Amino acid sequence: MKWEFRLLDAIRKRHSRFWDRVMTFFTSICNAGLIWHVISLSLILWESTRFAGFCTFFGAIIASGFANLVVKPLVSRDRPCDRRPELPAKVKKKPHGSSFPSGHAATSVGGAVGGAIGLLWTVGSIPAIIFGAATGALALLI
Repeated sequence: MKWEFRLLDAIRKRHSRFWDRVMTFFTSICNAGLIWHVISLSLILWESTRFAGFCTFFGAIIASGFANLVVKPLVSRDRPCDRRPELPAKVKKKPHGSSFPSGHAATSVGGAVGGAIGLLWTVGSIPAIIFGAATGALALLI
């Protein structure tokens, strides 16, 4: 974890309130998979993208379940704030459990990939590429 704390410290040196707010926003929209439920429902409403909506939903659910129920217990990695209590908390409620892999990140990648595959299967490559790029960027921010 030594190199990771050096990276964390380098990032913290460039700390700003603006980026705290931006990143807190993107983290919060993925709480309980909220943004992926909204995206899934939006796609499910139209018949031409319904399959992609289900793929988005189930991709997010499967990835989240695998990360949180299989990988996290196997890896059982401490959170940085548990290893270094002097690190200021940026969230109001400290998450429980281990830190790796990130449930938010896994859910986001699963939703983005699932939706892109669903669109590729049903409406073609251009919409799938656009969706994949947009939701991939969202997943990176989350």
